[in-house]
Amino acid sequence: MKANSLRNHLAIITGLFIAVAGAQVVKADTTTTYNIDFNTNNGTPPAPTAGSFTYDSTTQTFSDFTVNWDGQMFDLTGGANNPDISGTVPCLDGKTGAAASFALLDGACNPPDPTFFTDWTGGILFDSVFGFATEDGGSNSITVNSNALAESSIVPFFSGGGWTITAEVAAVPEPSSLIPITLLGLFAARKRIAQGLRRAARLT
Repeated sequence: MKANSLRNHLAIITGLFIAVAGAQVVKADTTTTYNIDFNTNNGTPPAPTAGSFTYDSTTQTFSDFTVNWDGQMFDLTGGANNPDISGTVPCLDGKTGAAASFALLDGACNPPDPTFFTDWTGGILFDSVFGFATEDGGSNSITVNSNALAESSIVPFFSGGGWTITAEVAAVPEPSSLIPITLLGLFAARKRIAQGLRRAARLT
């Protein structure tokens, strides 16, 4: 009778162990932090001195996206999560939203189709604006801006150029901190019940 009770407990613990382990895999996100290296093709001031962002490839979202240009810190997080896409941009391969922004930043559009040009641009009028874009000079483009301003003739861009991104931290799982502790507890309980079953078997 006692052995049957122990077996029932072992079955329950094993089921919980599998369920929690599965939840750990489902809830894990993959995030990577990237540094941006800039060069200047034209204009003044020179290229940005620093730029970085974190991208979650599971949820396809950006966080902590900043660029330091001309002594100012620009936040492009919102623009990267909601880029301005017009017409058809072949290098995006149908991607939209943050996935399209990451493709642009990761070099999918560089070198671009001969009819497109890809660069970062920065300028100042009444507001400062900084952005990444690829466009064909017509209605086909994707733009990731630092604020609500879109590229237009009323904003004089004083500098522009190319860029590359480099992973700073390799992609790693980020499970909930409680899950590993739960797994350890379940594993220990399962081990104790299994030992009890072996002892019960020897006594019968």
